[in-house]
Order: sequence, then structure tokens, then C-alpha cells
Amino acid sequence: DDARMSSSPIYVHCKAGKSRSVMVVMAYLIHANRWPLQRSYSFVVDRRRSVSPN
Repeated sequence: DDARMSSSPIYVHCKAGKSRSVMVVMAYLIHANRWPLQRSYSFVVDRRRSVSPN
């Protein structure tokens, strides 16, 4: 949350960057912003097209 409040970029990475890291980011967006699943998914896909969350 500190990085988010300072408007600093946040980098999340896993080996392929397609599933695990995507799920963590989506869960954070849903929790922190109270976004529905589809909005968090769209937000991530707009920034990285090759996602495939489990």
C-alpha cells in the first residue's frame, strides 16, 4: 500500500508471469479497490495481454 500511495510503479513477477502473479495482483485489486472480478481482470489484461489465470 505504501508504494501505491506514493504513485510508484509496482512490479510483480513469477517465472512466466501468466498465472500466479496475475492471480495475486487480481486478488489485491479486488480487495484494495473493492473491484469486481471482471474489472480487476480487465485492468491486468490491458497491461499484459498474455495472462492466463487459473
